[in-house]
Amino acid sequence: MEALWTTMAAFREAVRSTDLAILPVGSLEAHGEHLPLGADILAPVRLAERVAELLEGGVIVYPPIPYGHSWELAVYPGTVNVPDDVFRAYVAAVGISIAESGIRRLAVFNGHGGNIGALRGAAEAIAEHGAEVAVWSWWLDFAPEIRSICQGQGHAGEDETSVLLAIDERRVDMSRAHVHWPEQPLGVRVYRAGGALEEYRWAQSGDATLATREKGERILQVVAERLAEALRKWRVTAR
Repeated sequence: MEALWTTMAAFREAVRSTDLAILPVGSLEAHGEHLPLGADILAPVRLAERVAELLEGGVIVYPPIPYGHSWELAVYPGTVNVPDDVFRAYVAAVGISIAESGIRRLAVFNGHGGNIGALRGAAEAIAEHGAEVAVWSWWLDFAPEIRSICQGQGHAGEDETSVLLAIDERRVDMSRAHVHWPEQPLGVRVYRAGGALEEYRWAQSGDATLATREKGERILQVVAERLAEALRKWRVTAR
């Protein structure tokens, strides 16, 4: 059930049959010259839709939180950056309110790497109000499955571009896809203002030219299946 379109009465009935919900979380951020700014929103939303279908309605899907923590790529046009502490507090407030409505298991489907640290803190705060919270970052938690489909991963790279092609290929301009593998001389990421202009040239990493819609469909299928399997197990083992 989509919380966005349901009525108050229908929601009340839904919570009586399931206390499991999905909250997609993303970011509005530059993704190369070929992908839409909302790539990190579109991917978790589509995964939430697919998982809900696989679970045959046994889950409530909330509208996405569209803005996230994107400090590094804020130097690129179109990126909206929410400070880490503000983002963490906002997600926590949303999750606590969801928990107070009767949801006891909240699955956060994250689409953006910059959100990960804040989401951990938000999950802890929500858990303090009686809900169980699980956070999945699709490209990270299912990297082995994705690497069996793609030659590499990256920001607006082969894997993410493939997924967006599968979601809506009309919104992807493959003529502007690039190849860029960032160098990290120290072996770790160095944070400096404006550093993304060099590290993420064109606001991209990886080889986007290798992306195909077919790869994206396979990624969405396997990730949705793994997520649905995890949520089924969660329902069975919930206390």
